[in-house]
Amino acid sequence: MVQLTFALPSFEDPISAALSHSMEFETLSQQANSQHQIALQCVLPEAAHEGDIISLSATLPNAREAQYYTEKKLSQLDLEQGRVTLRLSQIAHRRGFVMQMILHGKHGTLKNSLQFDMHINQFGNGYKCTSNSCANRSNGWGPTIRLFSMVLFSAVESNF
Repeated sequence: MVQLTFALPSFEDPISAALSHSMEFETLSQQANSQHQIALQCVLPEAAHEGDIISLSATLPNAREAQYYTEKKLSQLDLEQGRVTLRLSQIAHRRGFVMQMILHGKHGTLKNSLQFDMHINQFGNGYKCTSNSCANRSNGWGPTIRLFSMVLFSAVESNF
């Protein structure tokens, strides 16, 4: 299982804090399980509070909307454990994605974000959409519009 952590600043060593935001990692690779899911364990930063939302999206490098998206509202139990597991479902393809993990605070304010590249491999021939599951699946614009509005609202709010 892959474990993700938001870059945490170090007040004792400002140089390492500055460098932690500019580190580059090799592309991660994750294999979908037999339920066509990948699971990423996310370590919560100290700034996380009950009711905050942590989201994870996977977008093709040349696309505008997320191919896969999930979000979780943080509970007191999540905070006590210090981590949550986010699952992306219905993995149908073997491709490289730009992953974005975002911690949203009250009123959709952006508290923290992390972006990285990941190669996702489907299980077997990949998820095959049935008529019922395709009808229930989002067209992809919902998460994109929600993310855009939250970031835009955060930017406007920070100006005041």
